[in-house]
Amino acid sequence: MASNQEPRDYYGPNRRPRSNYNTNNSYGRGRNSNRGSFQSHPHHYESDSRSEEYMSDQQNHRRQRQFDNSSTVELKPIDDDKKAYAVNLQLDPVEMGIIARNNRWHQEFKGLGAFNRYFGLLSSEHGFGYTLPDIWDGYFHITLAKFTTKISAEKLKDKFQQFRYPIETIPYIPDVVFHTSTIERIPGPNRGRGRENIDFIVLPIDITPEVQTFYERIQLLLDAIKELAGNPEDWITTELKKLHVTIRKYSNIDYNLYPLNNIRIQEFPLEFRCSYVGVREPRDTTINRIMQNEDLFREWLSGVTEIQRHCSGCQTLITTRDWQGFCFACGNYEIINPLWSSFGNNSSLRQIQQANSENSVLNQLVENISLK
Repeated sequence: MASNQEPRDYYGPNRRPRSNYNTNNSYGRGRNSNRGSFQSHPHHYESDSRSEEYMSDQQNHRRQRQFDNSSTVELKPIDDDKKAYAVNLQLDPVEMGIIARNNRWHQEFKGLGAFNRYFGLLSSEHGFGYTLPDIWDGYFHITLAKFTTKISAEKLKDKFQQFRYPIETIPYIPDVVFHTSTIERIPGPNRGRGRENIDFIVLPIDITPEVQTFYERIQLLLDAIKELAGNPEDWITTELKKLHVTIRKYSNIDYNLYPLNNIRIQEFPLEFRCSYVGVREPRDTTINRIMQNEDLFREWLSGVTEIQRHCSGCQTLITTRDWQGFCFACGNYEIINPLWSSFGNNSSLRQIQQANSENSVLNQLVENISLK
């Protein structure tokens, strides 16, 4: 299909597949979302000249990442769900949305299943694109570093609760715009039990001057976190050229039937912002803690999760075989609270961040008015 043709949305606005792989099935979701084809009118996403500069730059300097049906990227796989702590840039597609944009079309995808609807538009055959992402809505992120530590989970929690880093020395996270224009496959031969040889499918982050500057400025924070964690020997910092968002990691697909190069992401590249940078413990650690003491739920987890086959929020019985990361009945979803984040560990710092965000929007509005 030519790049100036408009992808069609074959799926309803509140549809999202199970997390376990099934290319032919999709399931309803009761949450607001944006649907439809790419739009050609201006879109208000706090956009500025950076988007236009980026699109122009993409025409002249396409990232030197090529892939075919069997291509892979050499990244060391780590099954971080089981044991590794992570320093992540947290995406929030439900509340903040993601934008697909080229010189002709653009569309915002927001709400539950935002990534699924985006890929559903790019590759609609047999529902392949729509079912491609199997990451839960609250867990899309960019990993800056991973580590394991001999410090106990409780002691590490206490250390991070006392951690005070001058966040004014790092960029305000929601101001940084990330772009991705390719999709790649990372082999997973060393993953944990039950996920052996399941590949990762990722969206590499395009290296723009903005991202490079951000990456350089965030290194001092990573050094401070590493020191607080006891300078673990297996600390791994993600290289700038290897920053990525994982969209699939729980089941394999047949790449002969569904080659990744059929997904036209280079024609409709994504841009998005992250909500914060934070340190997250392994999900298994959090869930085990909550199962032992449900009173700790709000301290460690936001939204809802499955407890004794029921939604922890609305108490609806979970009828699917596996918990999908969200509740079909109430539309709420699961996300682990960070041990530490750039929002801070108390409400006053959160209010400061929110005020900064509101001022940023107000300043942009004033600037736009003054230009007219």
